[in-house]
Amino acid sequence: MRYVVDISPEMVDEILKHTKGGKYRTVQDFILTAVQNQLYVVERRSDFPDQESLKPASTVQADILQPQIDLLVIPATRDVKTVDPPDGSKASDQLWGQFNRFFPVKVTMRVLANILNENGMACALKDVQEKAAMEAQRIGQELERIDDRMDRKRGDRLSTGLPFAKGRDEYKALTRFKMHFVGNPSKTKNGELKINGAPAVLRFVDIFEEGGSWKIGITKVGLEFAWMSNPILEEGDYRGSSPFSDKERGFLLEHIRQNLSSEADLVKSVLQWITDGENTPPKLSALVMGLDKEWSENVAATMRAGLIGRLSELGVIARSRDGVEVTYSLTSFGNDVLAKFDR
Repeated sequence: MRYVVDISPEMVDEILKHTKGGKYRTVQDFILTAVQNQLYVVERRSDFPDQESLKPASTVQADILQPQIDLLVIPATRDVKTVDPPDGSKASDQLWGQFNRFFPVKVTMRVLANILNENGMACALKDVQEKAAMEAQRIGQELERIDDRMDRKRGDRLSTGLPFAKGRDEYKALTRFKMHFVGNPSKTKNGELKINGAPAVLRFVDIFEEGGSWKIGITKVGLEFAWMSNPILEEGDYRGSSPFSDKERGFLLEHIRQNLSSEADLVKSVLQWITDGENTPPKLSALVMGLDKEWSENVAATMRAGLIGRLSELGVIARSRDGVEVTYSLTSFGNDVLAKFDR
């Protein structure tokens, strides 16, 4: 079906600018995306009619997040039923190297908490994967444009870890987000259940089988993290080098220190090595490989890169470049973190 719509010359110029810039293949693609976005917003607002009052007070900066506001706001009530965290037999206490950021986890926890607000203790894993990936894609694409405008370098980009890719890589990016930052179950050869994904490793969620289908629930600590105010999601403030508030950063690090012993040991070791002058990627990768006899050189490099990404996101580590050479150093906050992990 075809409709004819009059739009202003100024709007035409803006649309052509984005299509000629390569972000959209054609004007039709741009308009279809706009229609799909608006339909999604209308549908989500009908599902969450009481969320309007929770929109960010900030206007200019917060406007960028309006399309996904319903599932990314702080949940309207604390009365969300929680589940027990997975034990060590189901989920590792070591974050895999490809879980290179925490902000994608924040997106998932907000979406899950808001869905559970309406659906009881647990809901379909597939539903959460799809909705969280959609919200992450929306905010990821906007943050990518902001990163470009602010000329953020690799390692400092707020969009990292979010599925902002389009075209041939879009499906791959969305699938990666669902597996890494929402979670998925698997079974060993012995039939033992294993839960993969950063939220389960962090003990923010549990995934289990119920009535022949996979369900996901949020834990008390996961709900606490979802409830914490975030500068990007609440204020539309994307100017900082970290997407998190000081409270969120402290919460994540203290939670790791107290509850994830393997991850805490890795954090402590790497921070101490950097302090001792072993502060380049090759040196750190070689030392990380020595922590686990089953880690190959490639695995150790992946683990090192993922940890550096997460610690940089939290403002614990700073990078400096001299040509192609990269060195790491601890920030003043990082020195405080190392002192706490030493205790």
